[in-house]
Amino acid sequence: MHLTSNFDWEVHVRVPDRYSRPGSVAQKKAFFEAHYKKLPAQKEAALLEQANMRGTTTMPNVTMRE
Repeated sequence: MHLTSNFDWEVHVRVPDRYSRPGSVAQKKAFFEAHYKKLPAQKEAALLEQANMRGTTTMPNVTMRE
């Protein structure tokens, strides 16, 4: 006895073809590179804002040389 299924076993092959666009991987790569470049600057700005709220004007983790 052979059971038939209504499930399309090749759907996982056809779905990416329907949604893929030329250059989409490069666009996503550029987006995430820009995003991760901004994170250190945002973190530094947050630390500076915290320091200003405390009333100090020195940057944390910065040493002055004579």
